[in-house]
Amino acid sequence: MRFRFFASCLMSGAILVAVSAAPSAARSAMVTEMHKVLKKNPYTLELGKDTSLKDAGKLCVAQRCYEIGVWVWETDRHRAQRFLVFELDRKQLSYLGGYRIDTKQSFAIEGSKIVFKIRKDWGYEIEFGPDGPPARTWIDGENPTLFK
Repeated sequence: MRFRFFASCLMSGAILVAVSAAPSAARSAMVTEMHKVLKKNPYTLELGKDTSLKDAGKLCVAQRCYEIGVWVWETDRHRAQRFLVFELDRKQLSYLGGYRIDTKQSFAIEGSKIVFKIRKDWGYEIEFGPDGPPARTWIDGENPTLFK
């Protein structure tokens, strides 16, 4: 049992390294797939001229992998940002939901976490567990929930 878990962790790490080193064409293809999935439910998020969507990378926990997208809506006066979670199953994306996190601070995917470069005592990470993303998290003094 320990060997299986260890092998799974090694495999997840190898996948994460491979995705981090993926060429921009592969990232562009993933954004295209994210757009397709989101357009199936047009009430989820606006995908228009004032919005952008980028692929932030892959996060794996146990046997499950997730693709993380960052959606931003920005005008001269307003800005909103969402971290979107897609489950990657047999090369197919499924939209699980997103978190409203409006910080402009940088972040990184580290193992099973999305870690923000903000004060730790105000909440700085989203940690995925074996059952997937948490229903609620604590980031920058806020408690965003996973919405769909």
